[in-house]
Formats: sequence, C-alpha cells, structure tokens
Amino acid sequence: MEFFDATGINALIITILTLLLALRVGQILLSRLSPPEPSDYWETLFLSIGLGLGFISFATFLLAAVGLLYRPVFLAAFVLGLGVSVPGVWREFRALPGKITGSRSWLAYPVIAFLAGITIICLLAALAPETGFDALNYQLGTPRLYIANHGIVDTENLAGYSHPLAVNMLYVFAWLIHSSLAAKLIHLAFGLLTAAGCWVFCRRYAAPGSGALAALLFLASPIVMFLCHTAYADLGLAFFALLAVFAVFRWIESGVRHWIVLAGIYSGFNLGAKYMGAAVVVVVLAIALVVLAKDKQRRRILVDLCLYCGVTLLVLAPWLIKNWIMSGNPVAPALSNIIPTRGFSSPDYDRLVQLTRSWHGYSGTLLDWILVPWRQTFRPDIFHGSPGIAYLLLFPVAVVLSWRNRWLQLMALCVAVGYLFLLLGTATTRFFVLVFPWVSILIAGAVWPQGEKRPAWGRQVLVLSALALVAIKLPWFSGLGGIPEPLVLDTHKIKVFRTEVERDRFLEAKALGPGGNDLYKYLEDLPTGTRILALTPVYQALTDHEVFMPPNSTPSSEMATAAIELAKAGMGLKDIELTLGRPRVMARFWKIRLNGADSLTPDETRPRLFYIENQIPMEIAAYGIEWATPRKELLVDLGAPSRVERITLLSRQCGRAPRYEVFASADSSEGNWQGVATSLRVAQPPGSRDRFMSLLAENRITHVVLGHHAGAQFLPEFYVKRHALPALTPVKSFGDYEVLAVER
Repeated sequence: MEFFDATGINALIITILTLLLALRVGQILLSRLSPPEPSDYWETLFLSIGLGLGFISFATFLLAAVGLLYRPVFLAAFVLGLGVSVPGVWREFRALPGKITGSRSWLAYPVIAFLAGITIICLLAALAPETGFDALNYQLGTPRLYIANHGIVDTENLAGYSHPLAVNMLYVFAWLIHSSLAAKLIHLAFGLLTAAGCWVFCRRYAAPGSGALAALLFLASPIVMFLCHTAYADLGLAFFALLAVFAVFRWIESGVRHWIVLAGIYSGFNLGAKYMGAAVVVVVLAIALVVLAKDKQRRRILVDLCLYCGVTLLVLAPWLIKNWIMSGNPVAPALSNIIPTRGFSSPDYDRLVQLTRSWHGYSGTLLDWILVPWRQTFRPDIFHGSPGIAYLLLFPVAVVLSWRNRWLQLMALCVAVGYLFLLLGTATTRFFVLVFPWVSILIAGAVWPQGEKRPAWGRQVLVLSALALVAIKLPWFSGLGGIPEPLVLDTHKIKVFRTEVERDRFLEAKALGPGGNDLYKYLEDLPTGTRILALTPVYQALTDHEVFMPPNSTPSSEMATAAIELAKAGMGLKDIELTLGRPRVMARFWKIRLNGADSLTPDETRPRLFYIENQIPMEIAAYGIEWATPRKELLVDLGAPSRVERITLLSRQCGRAPRYEVFASADSSEGNWQGVATSLRVAQPPGSRDRFMSLLAENRITHVVLGHHAGAQFLPEFYVKRHALPALTPVKSFGDYEVLAVER
C-alpha cells in the first residue's frame, strides 16, 4: 500500500473515479437541460463532464457553507454516488464508438505520438510532491483552512483572497476523499480535458484530423505544461471557457435556445473559477453582435442574450452572496477602492492591482502594449511564463488561411476580443491561458491539410513547423537562449517515487530546506487552537491548524514587519537605500562596490533590487549574487536586462558607513561597466517590543517559526541565539528552522 501511496497511483485512481462520477452526474443534468436530439458521442461526454464537475464544486460549496466538511460525509456521498453511477457509466462505455473517424494523413501519427509523450510527462510530474509557492499557500492553502475548520471561515487574513473558488472547491472534495495529491491531480485533469475539448471542437468546426494537433498545441505550451503539474485554477478557467464558447457555436449553428442556457451555465462556472472569466462573457457578447448584424431574427437573439446573462449571473450568485456576507463587497477583492471591504484596506487593494497589472519594469507606452505578445513569447522573465513560439508565429498565418471558414473566423474573433480584454487588466502570461485553447483550435484548423483533392505540401510543412516549434520549447530546453523562464515544468519531477521517504527528501531538497518535513510534522501535532506566525519565505500552509495567514495578508505582514524591525534594531543593523539617479537603466548585470567597509556579515551582502511602478517598489528576482572579497564588490545577475531604480542593503558598520558605488553593464553583456549616479539614505529601523507583542496578542499567536535564510540570519541570531525577547522561548530546532513559543 505504501508503494501505491508513494507513487501516487491511489490518488490517480481517486481522481479518475471522481471524473467518472462527474460524468454520470453531468449526463443526468444534460438530459434535463437539453431536449432529445441527435448528438455526437464525444460532444456529449465533453459537455456532461463539465456540468458534473461544476455540480460537484457547487455541492461542496453548499456543504462548506453549512459546516459539513467532514471526511466521513464526503466518503459516504462519494461511495454512494459511485454505486448509483456504475450502471449508467457502464452503458456509456459499452456505447463507445469502435472507430474514431478522422484524417488519414500520415501527419496524424507523429502528432499523436508527440501528444502521448507530453501527456505522460505531465502526468509523472503531477504525481510528484507539490512545491509551488502559490499552490501551497493559496490554491491548496485555502482548501486546507476550510477543511481544518470544517467549513468556510470568516477571517480577515483571507480578505485579499475572496475570489470565487469554484476550482478550489473541487480541491476540497478530492482532499476530503483522499489527499492533497488527489486535489492537485484535479488541475491536471482540467488540462487534459481542455486538450480533449480542443479535439472535440475541431471534429465539428475544423478540418478532419486537426483535433490532435490542436490538443498538442495547447498541452505542449510551456506555461500549460507548468500548470499541469501544480495546483492553480487557470486550467479550470480554460476548460469552462472552451465549453462556453462551444455551446455558443452550437447555438449559432442550431438556433436552439438550450445551447445559450448551457453557455450561461459554463460561463457562470468560469467566473466562479476566477473573475478573469469575464473575458468569456465579453467574447460571447461580441460573437452575438456579429450574429445579430447578419440574422433577421434579432428579437430572438436579444432575448437569448438576456437569458444568457441571467443564467451566468445566477450560477455566479452563490459566490457573490458569500463575499457580501463575509466582506461587505460582493465582488471582493475587486473594486475594494470603491466598495468598502472588511479586512482589505485601500493600500492592500493598491498592491493587489499593482501586482496584477504590473508592466514589470516597462513604462506601459503604446509600443509596450504592441510588444506584449512578443515579450510574452521571447522574454518569459518579464511576464512570468511563455505561451510558446508556435502561437506567435503561426497565429497570423492561421488568420489568413481561415478566411473561407466561417467558424474559424469566429474563433479568430474570440481570440482577438478575449486577448485584448485581458490585456486591459494584466500582461502576465498565466492569466491568458483561457484563450490558449481557442488559439490552438484556430491554428490547427487552418494549417491542417483540408482534403485529398488539394495540394497539401504547403500545409504539411506548416504542421511539421508547428511540431518543431513545440519541440524547441520543451522544458529541457528552457533557458538555452540565455533568458530564464520562471514558470516551466520541473523536469526533476519526471520520476517515479517508490517510498514516502523519497517524497519527503524531494520536498526538502526542492522547497522546504533541511528539517522542513520534521518541522511541519511537529506543527501538525500541536494542540487545537494553536496559531502560528511563520517568519520564513517558504511555506505556511502545510499544517492543519485553523489559522492560515498568507505571507502578504495584512495581519501577517504587520507582524512580520514588526518582528524584523525589532531584530534589526537589536542587532544594530541599518537600512541602506540607494536611489538611482538616471532613469530607465536597463541591464542584466549590476555591480555594487562597498568602499571603506570592514568585514561584512552574510546579511550585508544580500542586496535587493527594485523598479518603481505607480510609486510602489516592485522587487526584481536575482538569479545570482556573488561577493568578491578582495575588491569588496557585489555582482548581481538578474537573468535578463531589467530596469533598476532602487537598491536596498543592510549595514552593521559601527563607524562611518561605507561609500557605495553602483555600476551597470549595458543590456546582456558582462564587463561593459558604466557608473550610475545614486543618492544614499540611511535609516534606523524603528524597532518596538511593545508593538510586536501587542500584535502577537491581538492575533492570538501561540508559536513563531523562524528560518535560517540568506539575508535574514539576524532573525534567529536575535530571537534564538541571544534570546533577546524573553516572551519568545525557543522550544524546538529543525535544521533550517526554529520554533518559539509565545509566553503570555
């Protein structure tokens, strides 16, 4: 049994059974929503499983709302549901078509082989332990909080995370049935189902046989491969978005009203996954305007559109009501600058908006807007992830080749409207994943050979080019162009874990650091009512305790700041802030020379670099920091040219502060150093014991966790080695971690 748990086979079986249950539930719902009509077998499965997953998410939400998130309740419902579903599922599989019709082109063989390989890679990586920061702290952290409290919790710590959680409710369901690994596999399932949906879409609206290429283009996108092996919500968003557009196309094709009702349901599920699902509503309305301009039955179309909007709002309504009750803002955290939101102040909202809409060091000029697709593709370090080269290079070709196909023209409209709408709110690549299936369908449908009677060599070349473009963006080749890719599938996870010890060692090596697993096992054994503040940049969501404080929540940030400032003051550290005098300095390599400095501690050799956007400092990730002792110089490698406007350091120099000189090497070169004028500000941290202790008391914190991390070694030195705050008593040490108890 340990082998099946360690390899993830048990979690995979539970995920498959969950999908079968969703399929049967969806079939029942679809039969009630749709009048009897001839339908394609695969389309029915696609539509049914979407309805079923949405229903399970909604049912889990209702049980969470009334405080019934208990494992026995869910196990009983799961077993009962499977028992009732077995006959229906068996009938469906007996009706499975013996042969799948499609193109006889030889191109199908390499495409299908490539697709199978990508699927296996994503599956193996998804079975590995979760190491993603956002996944552990937010996407799985919130479900874990709800499970620990057996229901939805009203806590200001989550005020900034009041987004609808339709996908996360499925994580709750899978976690209660089995484990967090089963929850993570739900996100992989969304990716595979979306790829299958691309194939279903192409069967009806594009060239025969193009579906496998569409599925491959979507699944092999670097950012999609990354998302398949971690627990986010973006692939659920893409899945329901594809379902909504498919239902709208069927509505246009048939004129039958139940299709627009289905489109409204899927759009509601989509908005329930993320507010960015509003892009789908805008796309549907844009398509409807095109139909309205050409159709004579305008009254019917307008009535159907009103019905669509009403159904979408009705499906989204439970999340709006939940947010209104808990925060006073139905669309929290959105519009918190206009609608008063409990636990989410205006500065919190400004930081959230800045994080979402950031131009990552660029000014946001018209040229920057035009270059977004190019930079998303070739500068993944800027907008955090790459969609792949195939989309950028083949999309214009597909638009030209699809001019005779009405459905592909509509799909091009979907891509254009959806992309531009999302671009108004963000340029971060991950948030555009919901349009990737549409792009994949458009490209595959346009470039695939159209028939045996036409010369096909030109399109064959395009298909082979697509395969080549996909291949060169596989995760093994990331970074070969000299540009780091922050969101790419971790190839170290493509392995089979045979024991739990292997999984624990991998998790420590990749995420937690030495002692991490022992630390979290210790924290899980603490008594009920324990409230933990983690002063560590690693993970805070791996314990089952009832309090979850995201690193950027207001209470956690306030306490962390107070603890850090107190330790700095106690250790005699000063904050050094260097403001660069020349704007728009773009360089990959930066050098900081410390003239007149005595021997330095490791904390004093860890600079932090920022650019300023809307008066908010945004930190730039450093991919390498080297300290040259003889010359007393710090060399910082940002991985790619970036604009730097502020540098901060710590200084423990007792006498005269060192004289700092900053140099930048133009563009990506190293060695072409040019001096950069700076202004220096030295600040004494305003440490206050009373404020820190009052915050701990106000938030009823019982334990504080410290980490031995680069740039913050002063924390364990002050609180543990010196025991400078008697109210915090060191009680346990685990490798890189220290646990302190708060004495009242």
